[in-house]
Amino acid sequence: MKEIIVFIEHRFSEILNNSYDALAFAYKWQSLRGGEISCLILTSEEKREIFNNLKDLANKIYLIKNKLLENYHPELYLKVIKDFLKEKENYLFVLGQTSNAYELASSLAIELSTPVITDINGIEKVNNEINFIRYFYGGKICGKINILDFNKKPFIVTIQSGSFKFEKRDIKSEIIEREANIDIEKNIEILGYEKEETGEIDITKSEIVIGIGRGLRDKKNLPMVEELAKKLKGVLAGSRPAIDAGWLTKDRQVGSSGKTIKPKLYLALGISGAFQHIVGIKNSDLIIAINKDPNAPIFSVSHYGIVEDLTKVVPALLKKL
Repeated sequence: MKEIIVFIEHRFSEILNNSYDALAFAYKWQSLRGGEISCLILTSEEKREIFNNLKDLANKIYLIKNKLLENYHPELYLKVIKDFLKEKENYLFVLGQTSNAYELASSLAIELSTPVITDINGIEKVNNEINFIRYFYGGKICGKINILDFNKKPFIVTIQSGSFKFEKRDIKSEIIEREANIDIEKNIEILGYEKEETGEIDITKSEIVIGIGRGLRDKKNLPMVEELAKKLKGVLAGSRPAIDAGWLTKDRQVGSSGKTIKPKLYLALGISGAFQHIVGIKNSDLIIAINKDPNAPIFSVSHYGIVEDLTKVVPALLKKL
């Protein structure tokens, strides 16, 4: 039976949320095909304690340690992971969707002559076969991919952020630690990592988020949605068109090229609901959409919807609040 190996990515002594997306996919795969779940962590002895909360989330946790692995380095990580996977006969290697994951997944596929599928946002079982679901052409086409004889050979996948809902498991974990022998000459020097400036408000931690899109039409309409956000004790966020228009700053962008949020309430105002935006909000507890286009894709994921111009609905809401 295939071992499901989840790569745990970390930065600034914190596990990236994308790693939990990968774990959520692993749980889904396990429910469809079985197999043991393992976590693979490359780190240093000094940083090992940050992974204590992974206990009970996987059957095995591999800690491969070396001071040089404390931070991501493309050549070193590739070498260590490649050597680790070569010890395995049949596996599914899962990475959360990050720039580092893209780099690793494609490089490992070449080094190991292994199939790779990126940007997965769904999975289904049909007649004992597994279909991987992802979008193409900027989200305009949804495709299903099947790997021939997938149960007999290893392959690699990357998981689109927010595509699978992570729910904590209680699994008795076996911790396996080893030292990494790194004997390659580096051609790349990492000068350092810097934290992205997040601004005054972190929308990923807000329980109520009001999202604005192209339907706002003009920046002069921004004050009324700001007032709505204030009355609902929420924060403003936006789709890419709203950010590109300069209505909100980049740290407020939601979607595949922005942030993934999971608030208790997401109120989408004038957002059509392109795939890139939906992946960032689909795990919200409650989604309410207001859009004058009855065929807007946002209605396919919303729990409640109002087909109307937001400039008419928002003032009416403000009168009631």
